[in-house]
Amino acid sequence: MSKEMVSSRFPIQSLLSGRLLLSPQLAEGRVYFLSDMSGMISLYAMDQDGSMPEPLLPAGLALQNPHIMAGYNYFVLPKLGKVLVMIDENGNENYQPCFVPLQGGIPEPVFGDKYKNEKLGLLLPRRPKNPKHRMLES
Repeated sequence: MSKEMVSSRFPIQSLLSGRLLLSPQLAEGRVYFLSDMSGMISLYAMDQDGSMPEPLLPAGLALQNPHIMAGYNYFVLPKLGKVLVMIDENGNENYQPCFVPLQGGIPEPVFGDKYKNEKLGLLLPRRPKNPKHRMLES
């Protein structure tokens, strides 16, 4: 195969595109952030001094772009040993708060099915001792 055929089929720019690294939060020596490293936006963590990013959510679970979401996508709660993550159901945009262990794992709904068909948002204007702020949108 000639060099011209290869370059016309596969644009090198696709290999050079930068990955998104969004909404960093520092907690107890770890940096938590959103990234599209897996092809969709998800939650990752790594050591503050440097390490490989570790995914905290199951593969295939996508989070919303923080630039178009009302409130925060997630909030790290180190005293509880959990991360509060806003997750919708297959793109329906009815965000529900879920807890995930700081090491990652399966998200567990905070309120069960209580607000299942409603859109909630995580609003934290400052780091509270016990976050209980929530937004309900109808």
